[in-house]
Amino acid sequence: MSNALRYDAATHSYFVANGNGKERWLPGVTRVLADMGFSKGARFFTPESRQRGTAMHYAVQLTDRHAPLATTLEEVLDVIDLDPRLHGYVAGWLLFKRETGFRSIQSEFQVWSPALQVAGTVDAYGTYPDGRRVLVDLKSWASQGANPKRSAEIQTAGYALLAKESMGLETDLRVTLKLPGDNSYRAYCCENVRDAMIFRSCCSVWWERQQSGLIEKPTGQESEVEVEA
Repeated sequence: MSNALRYDAATHSYFVANGNGKERWLPGVTRVLADMGFSKGARFFTPESRQRGTAMHYAVQLTDRHAPLATTLEEVLDVIDLDPRLHGYVAGWLLFKRETGFRSIQSEFQVWSPALQVAGTVDAYGTYPDGRRVLVDLKSWASQGANPKRSAEIQTAGYALLAKESMGLETDLRVTLKLPGDNSYRAYCCENVRDAMIFRSCCSVWWERQQSGLIEKPTGQESEVEVEA
């Protein structure tokens, strides 16, 4: 990640150095998609759903950081203490890793695009046994049909573009991973070749609208919003 990017975890905001000792605020991937109509945005989420999504992400991150070789929940709990309400999410994550052979290399890391002027946080990046480089975006959806939400597909494309531009990370496969919290998972492969093009277009239109006064910078400079997580 470029040292020019700074993430403020307290306000969920991204800032980039502008070369004169000051910083500029950047919108996040999820904010761009929400403002462009691909997501209902934060106002449709309850405090409980936000807390659940945040806690699930953190539990998976802790698991990969402190118990990267663990294959069962028991092995994880031998190393870290997790709230019992999070056990089902971690068990689902471990099942995904066992059944696919996914090996996590990095988790919860910030990326950005100097070209698109957008930032984001990648949930997990790693490899499959066949060598494919995989970008995983976690969702705590309680239910979902045979296909991922369109916003989720475009979201993964955005992260892949940003990861390549800011860190040189190539992505062979994008996966939206549903962890409903019941020890299971469902992986959705995001393979629509139009996703990256649509994301680039969204960023261009977002900045055009923002500079025209049609989109206001959010109060508190919050860069990211809830997008059906």
